Amino acid sequence: MIEFCTKKRMLLAITFLGGLTIVVLIVESQWTDDTTNKPYIENLEHNATCTTNGAYEIIIDCHPCTAFEIASKSIGVCIHSRYKEVLRCKTGETITRSCDRVAWLEENAFLKFEGFMFAFAVLSILSVFLREKVLRKRIIRKVARQLRSEIYQQDVDNIYLAPVETLIALFTIKYCDSKIKITLIKTNKKSNDNHNFMININDFIVDILENNETTRSVGYCQLPYLRLNKNSFIAGLCACLRQIIKLTLSENPLHHCQNLLGFKNSCLAAPSETSVWTKFCEVDLINMLNNCNEETRSKIELPETLARYEIHLSQPVRLHNIHKYTMSKKYSPNGVSTQNRNIPEHVYAEGTFMTLADIDIFICIHLFVIFMSNDKIFKAMPLVTKWYTKIMENENIKSLLNIFPMIIKSPSDIDVNFVLPNVIDQSLYQCDPKFYKTGKQAFTKQDDIDLSLDIIKNIGIKYNLEDEPFGVELNIDWNKIPFEAGPNGGELPKKRLQRKYEQLENLCKATLKLAKSGDKIVDFCAGTAHLGILVAYLRQDCRIIILENKEESLNRAKLRVKKLNLHNIDFYQCNLDYFKGNFDIGLSLHACGVATDLVIQHCIRVNAIFISCPCCYGSIKDCHNIHYPRSKIFKNSISLKNYLTLGHSADQTHDDKNHKTKQGYQCMSIIDTDRKLQAEENGYKVHLSKLVPDTCTPKNHLLVGIPEFKLTDDKTIADCFNNLCNI
Repeated sequence: MIEFCTKKRMLLAITFLGGLTIVVLIVESQWTDDTTNKPYIENLEHNATCTTNGAYEIIIDCHPCTAFEIASKSIGVCIHSRYKEVLRCKTGETITRSCDRVAWLEENAFLKFEGFMFAFAVLSILSVFLREKVLRKRIIRKVARQLRSEIYQQDVDNIYLAPVETLIALFTIKYCDSKIKITLIKTNKKSNDNHNFMININDFIVDILENNETTRSVGYCQLPYLRLNKNSFIAGLCACLRQIIKLTLSENPLHHCQNLLGFKNSCLAAPSETSVWTKFCEVDLINMLNNCNEETRSKIELPETLARYEIHLSQPVRLHNIHKYTMSKKYSPNGVSTQNRNIPEHVYAEGTFMTLADIDIFICIHLFVIFMSNDKIFKAMPLVTKWYTKIMENENIKSLLNIFPMIIKSPSDIDVNFVLPNVIDQSLYQCDPKFYKTGKQAFTKQDDIDLSLDIIKNIGIKYNLEDEPFGVELNIDWNKIPFEAGPNGGELPKKRLQRKYEQLENLCKATLKLAKSGDKIVDFCAGTAHLGILVAYLRQDCRIIILENKEESLNRAKLRVKKLNLHNIDFYQCNLDYFKGNFDIGLSLHACGVATDLVIQHCIRVNAIFISCPCCYGSIKDCHNIHYPRSKIFKNSISLKNYLTLGHSADQTHDDKNHKTKQGYQCMSIIDTDRKLQAEENGYKVHLSKLVPDTCTPKNHLLVGIPEFKLTDDKTIADCFNNLCNI
């Protein structure tokens, strides 16, 4: 259906259909005999001779004869053309003659019809736009008063101590002139006196709640978060900031924040686990501030984070269509095309205009400047200083700095000449080619793979798989499951549909075997929530949480849930790292690389069951919250380089004819055995097997981990879930 297409595609489709209609009309007009310029058909029959000399006037225009006149032949002129007109001669005589004005009549009727349809289309479009505007305002009213963030104790009237994330969120709200009403939650954390971050809330409409007055949703995710409605939430700093900007632009598309989301609205959209740039803005800068103390003020060497940003600003600007920029007259200062024009320098963090990244980085560096209370830091980082000065020249920014009360610190007795530490000369973009130097990530050389496999063989680690997947004895009757609850409701192409059925059936059986009434089940990295929606339909006595960081995917899932009228599902748009809630079972179907280990880590943290089908073994890598290898025995036996070599080889699972496939599955088993051993070290019983049939996906391993204290003998499980065997 066209309504499920993007706005751009809908406009293209409508334009194409309109153009096709015009072409058809033109072709038909050329192929149809033109009678408009022909004289009337000769009046073969009339009852007067005054028409021969033109001494008459038409008193009734050409019109169709009645059916009776044609059938009875009572009027002779109707026999030939079936149209007649009435004339009055100068003599006063009134006569009737035949006429031929069919083309004119049909053209007139066609134009009237087209005019009516055009007017109807215009009214329809206006009604759709007005309806969309009304619905958007309703959504905005619902979202208002739903932003929740964190504060510490009150310092003086309307001035509070708060974490950096709260300061960034409030500043962005003010910059965007957002109508969101904020709820600040007093937490039990004790702020560090060495880096008190103060916020003046005089200019904000806020509710302040004690920690024990909050709803259950606060405990499920890290603050700040946005509550869209009773079962839909957005968590994580960058995700919340992006949503605040979108809400402002939905009301006022020409607001001065219109460019903050960057090219294709993608600024800071990627999760910090996979994007170096998002991690820098969302994690590294905030950690820099949180680690500040009195020693920082007297140290000669500034934080490494500032040095990395200084190097970033010295790199070439990342421009899309860079050839067009350097060659086109449009972007030339004097309007002359040239092949020698240089790529522009960094004016802002991401290029030539200010984005959300600039807001985030500016607030962090501004707070650092306030903390240091020493202007000499600017001499050590000239490019950062140039950028900082440029941001400060923005009147919209400058007018809001009063929300950060200045802390007067006594100047240091030591005259410090600050310097930046030495860091790698590379930008903060993941796609920087310097990130992929030969010898650092070339992990698939056969000699390296053989060496890694020999290490595993020598330490005697067994990586055998069980014969059947956990829960294989259960049966799912797909004929009893509604269209929207199955994968066919997710608009999958036919060539993937059957395999998706088989994948879902394997994970769903394991879930049904272990789930109990009242359990909280989280579908991590859910995408469009094929697995979560199926489990929610089959176990409506459980609470299902759909967790996904892509807004478009969640919107599709919400549409399916609405059609199914399910009320046991909550939606969380956030990265894995921001989900902090307790739950009973964690699911993941093809969570990419590091995400699978984050899911298992979350489950181990709360002693929850995990049911996971891993994917993208080649993309595993150390990040700020996950380190490899995972288990102690692997850490003590194999280096990170050799371990990642096995991960890259594990992605070489092609078809049976490929000689690399068998080796790829062997490496998959080794990586998943490491995950299994890590869980067992934390008190889990883990089942590692293949999906049935194993052709449903190349990444066909299934890990089911059960905390030992939750283990029950097979007979009790069969008795408890006998009613599920015929689902």
